[in-house]
Amino acid sequence: MTLGLVLGSLTGLIVASTPAAAADGNILPPFSTGETWSVCEGYNHGTHTGTSAYGLDLVKNSSGSCDNSSSGATVKAPIDGTVYYYQASYGNLCVNIAGGRSYTLTHINSSITSGSVTAGQTVGTVFAAQPDPNLPPHNNNVAHIHFQMWSAPGCYNSSVMPFDSADGARICGAPDMTSSGPSGGNGTWSGTPFTGQNCGSSYTGDRHPVAFTAADGSLNVFANSSGDLYQNVWSPSSGWTGWINRSSAGGGFTGSPFELTAADGSLNFFEYSVNGHLWQNVWSSSGGWTGWIDRGVVSGGFVGSPSALVNTDGSLNVFGVGANGHLYQQVWSSSGGWSGWIDRGYAGSGLTGSPYALIVADGSLNVIVSAANGHVYDNVWSSSGGWTGLIDLGSVSGGFTGSPFVHVNTDGSLNIFQVNSGGHLWQNVWTSSGSWTGWIDRGMAGGGLTGSPYVAYSPDGSFNVIVNAANGHAYQNVWSPTGGGWTGWFDRGSVTGGFAGSPFAFYPPDGSLNIFDLANGHLWHDVWSSSGGWSGWIDHGTAGSSGF
Repeated sequence: MTLGLVLGSLTGLIVASTPAAAADGNILPPFSTGETWSVCEGYNHGTHTGTSAYGLDLVKNSSGSCDNSSSGATVKAPIDGTVYYYQASYGNLCVNIAGGRSYTLTHINSSITSGSVTAGQTVGTVFAAQPDPNLPPHNNNVAHIHFQMWSAPGCYNSSVMPFDSADGARICGAPDMTSSGPSGGNGTWSGTPFTGQNCGSSYTGDRHPVAFTAADGSLNVFANSSGDLYQNVWSPSSGWTGWINRSSAGGGFTGSPFELTAADGSLNFFEYSVNGHLWQNVWSSSGGWTGWIDRGVVSGGFVGSPSALVNTDGSLNVFGVGANGHLYQQVWSSSGGWSGWIDRGYAGSGLTGSPYALIVADGSLNVIVSAANGHVYDNVWSSSGGWTGLIDLGSVSGGFTGSPFVHVNTDGSLNIFQVNSGGHLWQNVWTSSGSWTGWIDRGMAGGGLTGSPYVAYSPDGSFNVIVNAANGHAYQNVWSPTGGGWTGWFDRGSVTGGFAGSPFAFYPPDGSLNIFDLANGHLWHDVWSSSGGWSGWIDHGTAGSSGF
C-alpha cells in the first residue's frame, strides 16, 4: 500500500448513490446474473429423495415449465471450491467448498474436471435433452441443471441441506427456499422463477475490505455493501466519520475494491460490476472524485477482483481474470492514455480468482494467479524480454483455492502464500539465485483455513500472515528475520456469526498492527500495539441495505 496521500478533504465529498442490483443471499446462482430461470422440479419429489431430497432442477424460463429452453446455456460456479470429481456419464460436477461442504451441478457438459473453481467462473454448458433414460447425461429428456448442496464433502451423502439463509445457502436473487414452501405440483418450490443477482452482505465468496493511512494521520477503510463502495475515516481529532457512500456503477459492484496511489498522487479505486465491466474512480486533492469511469469489458466479463500497480516507467497497469479463464492487462500512460484490454494468456484449464501483481527488485513485473487445475502460475515482464507467458509454479495435494498473496521480503525474495483445499497455508519462495523452494506447508488451524491470506509487514522486518478459518475465527502466523522462524498459528478470536471472506491487515506509522474483517454484515477491527497488546474486536458498524 502506497502512503503519503493527503486526504483531508476526501471525507466531505459524498457522491450520490446509484441503486445497485445486489440481493440478499449467500451464494451466486449457477448461471449468469441477470438471467431468469425457474424451478422445474423442487424438493422431495420424483427423483429428489434421499441424498437428493433438496435438489433443484433449474430451467431457463420464467414459466416454471419443464421444457428444453436451457439446452446449451452457460453454467457458472456458484461458490469457490475444489473439484472433487466429474462424472461424465451424468454430467455431474462435484465441488468441495469451505466449511467441509459440497455442491453438485449435474447434467452439464463441464469444461472443468479437476482443480479449483471461482464463484462466477464459467464451468460448462447445459446438455441437450436425452430421451433415452439409459444414455448420458440421464436428464429425463429435459435440458436442466440439477443443483444441490450438502453439509459434508463429496456430494450425494445423507447431509442434505436446503437453499436457505439458515444454512448459509440462499441463492442471490431467489426466495429463501426453506425445507417447506409453495409447490407448483412438482415438489416444494417448483414453478418458482427468479432472476439471478449479485449478492449483498451474506455472500460467501472471497471478499475483503481495504485500508491505509494518509499523510495527515487519518485511517481510511473501504468496503463494498449492497453493490456500492463505502468509506469510513478515522482521524486523531475527530474519531470515525461513519460510513460514506461512494456510489456504484454497472448494476452494482462484485468482489472487492482495489486501491492504488498513482505516481501523480491520485487515489485510484478499481471495481468489477454485475455487467462484467471494470470501473475506476479517481480522487485528487485538486479535483475531488471523478465519479465512476467505465474501463471496458472482455468476453464474458471478469471474475474475482482486479489488481493494479504503477510500473517503473510511471504507467498504470491493471490486471484481471476473465470468465473465459484468460489473464488480461490494461495500461495507462501519460502519452498514450488507455491501451484497451490485452490478452496475457490462458493456462491450467482456465485461470481463476484474483491476480496479484507486483514489481520485484530487478524491475521485472510479476503477475501471480491461480488456475482451475489447482496450480499457481506466474507471468513475468521485463524491459529487455517482454512477457514470459504463464509459468507453472506447481501445486499441492488437493490443489489451491482462493487467491494468492505475494510480497517481496527485505532480502529481495519473492514469497507466495495460498490456501489449499485441505485448509493448510502454503508458501513458495523465489530467491535471488533464481530458483523456487517449492511449496512449503505452514500448517492449518480452526478446522481448516479458508479464503485468501493477507500479509502485513512489521517495522521490525517480520511479516504476519492473517487468514480466516472454517470455525469463523481469524488466525495469525508470524515469521521473524532474527532467527525465530515461524511462530505457528495464533487464534485471534471471532465475533457473532463468524468471519467470512478474507481479512485485510497493515501497519500504520505508529507501529500498531490493524486487522479488518467482515462478519454478520458489519466491519470489525482488531488492533495490536506494543504498549497495550490486542484491543479485541471492535465493531465499526454496517452500511447499505444488506450490510457488508
